[in-house]
Amino acid sequence: MKLEVEIEPYDDGTSVNYVDGSEIICQQDGDAVLIKANAEGLQQLASICLTLAQNDAPSGSHLHLDESNFFEGGSLELTIAKK
Repeated sequence: MKLEVEIEPYDDGTSVNYVDGSEIICQQDGDAVLIKANAEGLQQLASICLTLAQNDAPSGSHLHLDESNFFEGGSLELTIAKK
């Protein structure tokens, strides 16, 4: 299987392609964080990670994911950052 994910060229980390139909929930599960997503949501997470993985993205680049950005209501906030 081959899946193509479109990503925007890195500018300042705010340009991320939105995947239609994406549903992502981030919640606490005991001592762990649980991220549950439909297929589109998993593609959305891949797009976010690939955006930060670009060579033009400097160390420390990051995106905040929360109810206002990518996650469903009731989700915990999560930050994904490039080392």
